[in-house]
Amino acid sequence: MRTLPTRCATLIALLCLPYLAHAEDPRYPGLEDFAGSWRSAGDKTEAQGRLDSIEASVATQTRVLRGTTRKRLLSGTYVTSTYDIQVDGGMITIAIDDGRSWTTDLEGTVTHHEHDGEAMTMSRIWVGGEIHATGVQRVGTGQYHFDLSEDGQTMKVTFTMSSRLLPDPVRFTTTYERQ
Repeated sequence: MRTLPTRCATLIALLCLPYLAHAEDPRYPGLEDFAGSWRSAGDKTEAQGRLDSIEASVATQTRVLRGTTRKRLLSGTYVTSTYDIQVDGGMITIAIDDGRSWTTDLEGTVTHHEHDGEAMTMSRIWVGGEIHATGVQRVGTGQYHFDLSEDGQTMKVTFTMSSRLLPDPVRFTTTYERQ
């Protein structure tokens, strides 16, 4: 027969079980705050920042290359209108507006995917309260830094695309509001 202190401890453990099952992973303090749905809140200034970054990147190319490169960058560096982020312990799933999603850990483990008919790798790490994601394809690398405001209602995503085919990386930041 169990003693009263043992029964109380068992009861407390059972009552706390739902909380413990969803407890934040101590390796990633603040990660749970990213969970949820996010909608673009960017303005014309942010859209112009993307265009200016593309123009700066192609400015030193020859006239023949500049038009082709600009066209590819405009189609390949669109602003995602929504993000849906799910956190499950040390795993994170980020889904974007076109239906694609990637689930990874935050330890930098490389996962293999396909994007636009080409092989792609994806990895993510947790750095100082930010999610850093890297996607690599044959033609270049895309890096995303997800940064959350102090109140947790605004998220900034900075995207940097680099390639051996580009004289300078393309870099722009977009703002998202929690839905």
